[in-house]
Amino acid sequence: MGTENDTKKEFDEAYLQGNIVWGEWYTQAHTDLKNYLGDQWSAQDKLYLKNQDRNVFVFNKIKRAVELVDGYQRKNVLSLRIQAMEQSDDEIIAMMQDKTASQFSSIVMFLMQYSGGYNILNDCFAGALKTALNFLRLYVDYTDDMVNGDIKFMRCAYNQIMVDPYFSHRDFSDCQYILFREFITKEEGMALFPKNAGPIEKMTALDADSKFVYLKTEKDLMGDPKLRFDEFFKRTVKPIHIIVDKETGDYEEFTGTKKSLEEALRDSGMGERFQIINRYKPTVEHNVWLNDELMYSGPEAFGLDDFPYIPIFAYFDPEYDSMKWKLQSYVRCMLDPQKEVNKRRSQITDITDSQINSGWQAEEGSQVDPDALYGSGQGKVLWHKIGKQPAQKIEATNVPAGLFQVIQMIDKDIMEIPGGNSEMFGAPEHDNMEISGILSKLRTGAGLTILQPIFDNLRFAKKLLGQKLVKLIQKNYSPQKVKKIIKEEPTPEFYSKDFGKYDCVPCEGILTDTQKQMYFTQLLFMKRSFPDCPIPWDVILEAAPMENKDKVIERIKQAEAAQQKTEQMQMAMQMLEMKLRNAQLGTEIATAQEKIAESQKNRAIALDEHMQGVKKMQQMDTQQLKDLMGIMQMLETWLEPKLDNAVPKEPNIATGGQPGGILPSILSQGGSAGSQAEEPVKIISMPSATVSQRKRIKRTKR
Repeated sequence: MGTENDTKKEFDEAYLQGNIVWGEWYTQAHTDLKNYLGDQWSAQDKLYLKNQDRNVFVFNKIKRAVELVDGYQRKNVLSLRIQAMEQSDDEIIAMMQDKTASQFSSIVMFLMQYSGGYNILNDCFAGALKTALNFLRLYVDYTDDMVNGDIKFMRCAYNQIMVDPYFSHRDFSDCQYILFREFITKEEGMALFPKNAGPIEKMTALDADSKFVYLKTEKDLMGDPKLRFDEFFKRTVKPIHIIVDKETGDYEEFTGTKKSLEEALRDSGMGERFQIINRYKPTVEHNVWLNDELMYSGPEAFGLDDFPYIPIFAYFDPEYDSMKWKLQSYVRCMLDPQKEVNKRRSQITDITDSQINSGWQAEEGSQVDPDALYGSGQGKVLWHKIGKQPAQKIEATNVPAGLFQVIQMIDKDIMEIPGGNSEMFGAPEHDNMEISGILSKLRTGAGLTILQPIFDNLRFAKKLLGQKLVKLIQKNYSPQKVKKIIKEEPTPEFYSKDFGKYDCVPCEGILTDTQKQMYFTQLLFMKRSFPDCPIPWDVILEAAPMENKDKVIERIKQAEAAQQKTEQMQMAMQMLEMKLRNAQLGTEIATAQEKIAESQKNRAIALDEHMQGVKKMQQMDTQQLKDLMGIMQMLETWLEPKLDNAVPKEPNIATGGQPGGILPSILSQGGSAGSQAEEPVKIISMPSATVSQRKRIKRTKR
């Protein structure tokens, strides 16, 4: 940090450098603002019209188009909230992050409402539409709270600020300096610098210099001069000491001297575990002059350690080399159509006024009362001398019909060139009042889509504002002040330097007056989006910002109690029916089990009989088995040749003696001659056998 003269010299050099690049843009921004306000004729055109005794008409179409976008933003403004980022796997840490983010969100909402942050932000947005660039300034006011101060907001117009012309990032991270000027009264100066109240009281207004030529507020409304207030913010670096834990890798900045740090580590006996590293940290140097007298020089006055300005752009294309064109307002593309509208309308008016609808031509002395001719209406009286030829009237031409069509076309261009359409004003094209509401809404949305870059710039500015508010709150608000605002103690993580960088992110939400209304809106959104969400209505109504909600909650509780009683009765009936079904099912199961047991018993008896048969088979004589096999072979021999053509016949008793022959007796007695006569004879239908076949059977038997 240099001396006072060196700092002032840097201020002058920075302005000279910036003005070379920004000069044309300031002129164009001033022109854009003039056209929005209605000062749309150049000085040369005004003089030309005055010399021809013609009126200077202004048919301001630009104001309507700008107010449309500005009004839409004000009607649909979103709140600024602080939300926790990716949460930790540890439930306790995750809950702490959510709690801390909720506390910051409550304070930010309080500041935006208490200090009029949303109104000032909307004013900055409107200023950017008109001039391409405005700034929202953060500062701490110690008027009401002389210890902690109150964070407040201020709008800075385009003609109050000069920034580094070589910046290219919207967050001003590559901007090297910012110059600011305004004019204040002596009372305001003494309030800002009470230690210098005496010298400030003796100050007189300075003559205008060549800086900030479009800032014309050197005097108040009564004509009394004001004091010049200048600020100079410059990026620089400062040496810092960082303590690094070799075991864990954690590090922290040490604000004291290196000597005191080394002594503390040596006394603690932990010097080998920690390491001291010297680094340079980016910072911002802040200088303030009042009537060219240096009032403050040092770090950024409010502990932000960064520029306290948030830029709000309309259109910004940093890759172009001319500042006049790469930074444009919403008004810029409407200047030429607006100029043509004024000219064509003025021509139509002049043509209409130049026509003489009626009048008199009279000779001097021909009338007793010449003044009577002047009372004949709006016409004119043309006098000519006695004996002279009267003046001839020049017939005025009619207004060309094509001129009206040109005006309509230009009017349409003024709206469509910047990206609007007639539906955005609530008026359909071609006077078609029966146009579909859905189609109209889609066309309105399409028009707003073209303007999305402007709204994105505002959204980005809000994000920067949230980040800087978190840092300002941590730097200036004590735990006692935080408790007054949020009605609870701040969490241990509230003052962590890394919280604003790693654990939270500014975002937008539905705008409400208090955090309680925000909580109610969130509950209602959850209930509508997820009908099965187990959030009772009494909880939602307790958070509702409505009058006499106690009666509504009581009625709801009574209805829920009656419904719960009905549900209990239904549950009891269902339980009874379930018990009956279970009893019936038990009976059916028992019957089925009995049948299964009976079936298993029958299967056991059958199995036993089968085993007895197998046992008898095993006890049969081997010879008997051989005889039985022979009989089976013989039976097959009989059947094979006659299987296709033989026709079964009744047994012939005359040829074979007894019916059935010997085979049934053998099969029934199992080869025992003694039991043959005792067993009943079983008749088997067989084909007739020859004599030789019967003899062979007898031999087989023997």
